[in-house]
Parts: sequence; C-alpha cells; structure tokens
Amino acid sequence: MLHRPEAAPVLLDRKEVAALLGCHPETIKRAEQAGKLPAHRFGHRMIRYRREDIDRWLEANRYVATAS
Repeated sequence: MLHRPEAAPVLLDRKEVAALLGCHPETIKRAEQAGKLPAHRFGHRMIRYRREDIDRWLEANRYVATAS
C-alpha cells in the first residue's frame, strides 16, 4: 500500500473523470482537446486530471436556471 501525503493532488484518468461526472470518456477528451479542461500528460498516452481542476471546471461551467 502506498502512502499519499494529504497535500498531494488526486490524479484521475479519463474513465474515472467520466464516471465522476456521469458522462462518456469521449466528452472528457473533447473538453481537454478544446482547451476547456486542464490535463497533465505523462509521456505520449498517459493523461491525468487533477481533482481540484475538475471541481473548478464544474463550478465555472455551472448552469443556473433563471425564472421566466
């Protein structure tokens, strides 16, 4: 078992982010490629997302309905 310091960021892969948000992994990929969702690339194929970036992205893209 690895010990992770509490201050270390939580890194998620694309499938984990999609499961967290309830969408398809391709949606996450498109948001990343459009520059809307920050991602960290380790080598050519390994892409990870910080949980705090996901939370910030969600807050910035929150939909607020207006009363009609």
